[in-house]
Amino acid sequence: MMRKAVWLIVAVILAGGLYFYYHTYFSYETLKELHHFPVPKHADLVDKGDGIYGFNWPKAREEDGIPFGYQFMLERQGWKEILQEGALTEYEKDDFHISVICTNKYLKILIDT
Repeated sequence: MMRKAVWLIVAVILAGGLYFYYHTYFSYETLKELHHFPVPKHADLVDKGDGIYGFNWPKAREEDGIPFGYQFMLERQGWKEILQEGALTEYEKDDFHISVICTNKYLKILIDT
């Protein structure tokens, strides 16, 4: 009985890890024009201007900030958080600065020049 419980716990932990891995690594893609900054694959690009990219993304929440999986992916890609004020978060990598504004169901990414 105890052995079955241990195997069940191991299986649940393994399944959770695989779920997190899949949703973290396969839910984002990098954009060359954003200096290879990861963006959500399932976000719809609705605004594109001079260094400004706006996405409709259901996971974006102003109250919660950038979702944990997205933060994790940004860190794994080498982007360091340098400032966080309200809905604004700034990242840096190799002397490139990217600002992310996360509001309800909308994500705005700006290239800082």
